[in-house]
Amino acid sequence: KLKSGQKGRKLAEENELMKSGKFGVAATIMSKMGYREGFGLGAKEQGISRALQVQRTGRNVGLIVGEEKASAITNPSFRNPTAIPDNSDNSNKMDI
Repeated sequence: KLKSGQKGRKLAEENELMKSGKFGVAATIMSKMGYREGFGLGAKEQGISRALQVQRTGRNVGLIVGEEKASAITNPSFRNPTAIPDNSDNSNKMDI
């Protein structure tokens, strides 16, 4: 546990980062919950250590892609949502 002086410094640092706009709101919340960049999520840091990458396939639809695929996607072409085929067995499809 942090002592009160350490807690105050940590909160001040987090507030400065939030004000600077360097990190988003989600990153600030995750930091307050103990997340450290490069380490996994979870109490024992056993979870994923990198954010999921999403390839947008429609207005409100996207696919979660692997790391190797995500780095190759720089400017995905957006398709008409009505042109998306119904792949009910596609477990990677996610509404966004």
